[in-house]
Amino acid sequence: MAKHNKKRNIGIIYEQLLHSLSRAVINKNQTRIKAIKEILSTNFKPGTYLYSEFRLFNALVNTTVPSDALANRILEEAKKGAKGFNLKQLNLEKSMLIKSINYKLNDPNFYGQRVDEYRAYATVQTLLDDWRRGERANMTKLIEYELKVHSMLINEKRGDKLSENVNPEVNKITVKIMLEKFNRKYGIQT
Repeated sequence: MAKHNKKRNIGIIYEQLLHSLSRAVINKNQTRIKAIKEILSTNFKPGTYLYSEFRLFNALVNTTVPSDALANRILEEAKKGAKGFNLKQLNLEKSMLIKSINYKLNDPNFYGQRVDEYRAYATVQTLLDDWRRGERANMTKLIEYELKVHSMLINEKRGDKLSENVNPEVNKITVKIMLEKFNRKYGIQT
């Protein structure tokens, strides 16, 4: 069982990039916004193993299913998918992502950012890595992690419901105008 390396955990890195982007938007740091958008668009583009691993990772972390049977099926498909990756290419893409973050952001605190779902992300990444190890994986730990991810799949995800965060003092036209301005400024198509 290899030690979990958060710098190579695609879910944690992606969350840290989003947190950094959010702070840059709030601080109106256009240089940092541009750098992070470039990192995301370059490294997480369709057709790369990094993008494929992120999608697989995201499905295991954010999906909720109604039955044990469906959770088992998802785990089996995820296992097949994880084993189908070109590991050498995936590791190269992860190394290029880390290098890009280190050089373009030059932020000594980047990897120290707190990620709320750290344990879940660590569990999923370790499971993906262990599936790829095959016979070399610690079977006891592998079973433990599969059970944890199975549990994550069948348990309702905690999240704020938008309807619970409504402020009666803010009217719809104000929100619409703010959203349009934000999207225009940051080039987001709706």
